[in-house]
Amino acid sequence: MSRALSVRRLTYALALVIAAPIGSIAAADTRVSLRDGEAPPRGEPLAITSHGVMFADPFIGGSTEGKLAPWHRIAMVEGDLAPKAAAYVEVARLAWRADARLGRGDPSAAEPLFEELLQRYLNDAGPLRDLAAEGLTRCRIARGAHAAAVPSLILWLGGRDASSAPDDGLLDDASGLPRELPPIFLPSSAITAIPLPSVELTDHASNALAWWYAEALRYEGGRPSQGDRPQLDERALGVSLVADIVLARVGDHSERSLARTRLRDRLGRRGLAGLEMAWMRAWAITGIGRSLLLEDDPVLVREGVIDLLTVASTYEGETPRLASIALAEVAVAAHRLGLTREATDLRRELRGRYPGFPALRWPELNSWPDHVTDLTARAAPNPSPLPETLQP
Repeated sequence: MSRALSVRRLTYALALVIAAPIGSIAAADTRVSLRDGEAPPRGEPLAITSHGVMFADPFIGGSTEGKLAPWHRIAMVEGDLAPKAAAYVEVARLAWRADARLGRGDPSAAEPLFEELLQRYLNDAGPLRDLAAEGLTRCRIARGAHAAAVPSLILWLGGRDASSAPDDGLLDDASGLPRELPPIFLPSSAITAIPLPSVELTDHASNALAWWYAEALRYEGGRPSQGDRPQLDERALGVSLVADIVLARVGDHSERSLARTRLRDRLGRRGLAGLEMAWMRAWAITGIGRSLLLEDDPVLVREGVIDLLTVASTYEGETPRLASIALAEVAVAAHRLGLTREATDLRRELRGRYPGFPALRWPELNSWPDHVTDLTARAAPNPSPLPETLQP
């Protein structure tokens, strides 16, 4: 993370701070110094908290509330509050090291540090838990562990409200969505083992978004639904897009159909009500295609195949992970239709285009051997034809 991003985080934690002209302030016999020569907030240090040092608001006389300087930005506390601050020296260094390693572009080194920090603050909401949850989400996305990134994303989203910190780019500014983490995952037993935090239903969009991400992962892992759903609000573009993508997958026949209709309608719109960004269109088309593969009607299944091939051919540069998932889904669909040779060819293409991608580890994709001649006797006697775009 760049120095500019660190400053943004500090600005959030020190809401409404007027910076002092020097790197530290002595008040009430306590001196607090921040890292990188940054100025602490004006006002006397009031107290030591689990998330940092609280400063009194100099503009509100006698106030017991103030501004928090978070531990990962604090270099030293001297004076009266030093003994209490000593209890947090280790966690301050841990948080700073994690943030610094991610900031210099080393997510593999930062990930275990964020994991440790999040465990310490799992039940202690505040800036340090937000830092750990956001950082861990970024690290797991960076190494391609998108499903494993969902629990920390849920924690981070669940703690956000209108006064929350800038997210430094994890969420798209216009839609409020995590661009690198679509709510689209291939089913596997490994997903079942991922622990998911509970999501409280509130009126805030971040909580609704967290709920739908949790629901997507629960479905792909074979777990039961969370129950009552957030109310759909089409004015919240990002949340409604995710809701329809997930509902098109997890809903009953009628719900899936309606969700697909809303997604197609949004793809046809222009302006703020539409999906102008290529990655958002890729999300929607993938959601429609995967939903159609669930239907019994072979005509709908073929429509789904066409949608997924569109993603694989048109949006590969924009979102290669979704393109790999789309191609994997088409290969498996072809195999289910009895088109084993075509399915094997698609799988071979997938391996060549996306080496190392998680889609290659999908058990269903690897459920038939590469030697097609061994399966000719098992092929369906009258296999359903694939669209022309899939013909060899």
